[in-house]
Amino acid sequence: MADRIILNIADWSNATLALRAARYLIDNPEKPDCLLEYGDSNDPPRMWAKRGKGSIIVHEQCSHLPEASHV
Repeated sequence: MADRIILNIADWSNATLALRAARYLIDNPEKPDCLLEYGDSNDPPRMWAKRGKGSIIVHEQCSHLPEASHV
């Protein structure tokens, strides 16, 4: 169980999406990370959540960054 959720995002209008990504990891403790996107535009907002020590860290993923690795 995560003690805290860390949101490392620049656009706070996407905070709900970031929290949904974190919630997915809380609900699925066997998953190490997840990439969540929403929208039908050419560049939808993407949130990458991963587990840290006692925390879940959510990063806003820009289209020019590499995709999240799923180990």
